Amino acid sequence: MQLPEEACVAGKRNALTVVCGSKLGFMQYGLRNWDCKCDVWVMECYGVGESWKKLFSLNLEGFLGEPRLPLGFRRNGDLLLATADSELASLEPDTGRFSQLGIFGDLICVDTSYVETLALINREESSSRTS
Repeated sequence: MQLPEEACVAGKRNALTVVCGSKLGFMQYGLRNWDCKCDVWVMECYGVGESWKKLFSLNLEGFLGEPRLPLGFRRNGDLLLATADSELASLEPDTGRFSQLGIFGDLICVDTSYVETLALINREESSSRTS
């Protein structure tokens, strides 16, 4: 799939595909003192490379002094970050408001794609236990 043209020109940086609202997103970021920028694009028309639209560009260095690791987006549009102390944090892109969430861990994995259900995962196994 074609990436945003600007992302290809920017040189080698860390990259991440994300879900941004209901659209495919692409995040590119640096974690060095000279490159703490995070750029975010969304694909307006899925599968059409020319439809990438840059949403915003943030300097991550200014939040509590050290660069942060972008992880993805919350449903409300806030950017999720892992701090240098391995704490999950949230950043509102529009206002720049940064909030530490009080969740710590050595490895933070964020999965935003789930479907609530009451269906059993393995019906055969559960029915054989009851008989």
